[in-house]
Order: sequence, then structure tokens, then C-alpha cells
Amino acid sequence: MQAMPVVVQPQIDAKRGLSEPIYAAQDVRLGNEGTVTLSVYVLPNGSVGDVRLVQTSGFPRLDASALSEARRWHFKPGMEDGKPVAAKIPCPVAPGCLDGCSGYAL
Repeated sequence: MQAMPVVVQPQIDAKRGLSEPIYAAQDVRLGNEGTVTLSVYVLPNGSVGDVRLVQTSGFPRLDASALSEARRWHFKPGMEDGKPVAAKIPCPVAPGCLDGCSGYAL
């Protein structure tokens, strides 16, 4: 009988953190805000391979800013039996709150 693999999902790299999206001045002035939920595909080297919009904030420019910034992020990669692997994680992005990216499959 084979043992189940030990899997650790990607995590936020505490040394680097995640950079905040830069929102358009017009959205800031109008008070437009909301949470954008992204699906982030983290490669075995920790870089982001793909980002998809899962749930909109209701404001297209906020969504675009979050998508653009997420492509620049870097994570601790997922691991399977001690080897780096690619994995998808959901990331809710809201102004001042980026710690919600959690390692579980979408």
C-alpha cells in the first residue's frame, strides 16, 4: 500500500509579502472599493504563471489593477513530498488586506 503524498500548498513569502495594487485616482476619489477574488497559479519556482478573475469587485478598473499587480507577486511554492510543484490558490484582494491568499485548490 502506497502512502499518501505530503502536500503543502503555496504560501505568502513572509520576506517579500504581496504588493498592493495601485488604484486609479478616479476610483480613489469616487470611493470605489470592493474585494476582487483571483485564482493565482503559482509555479514551482514561486513565480505567478497565470491569474484569473473569479469574482469582480464591481469596478472594472479595480479588477484590472488587482490582476495586473498579482502577476508580479512571488510565493513560497507548493510542495509535494518535499519537491516544489505548481498549484492554484484563491486570493481575495481588498484595499489594505492581502493576507487572505490561502493554499487550497480552486
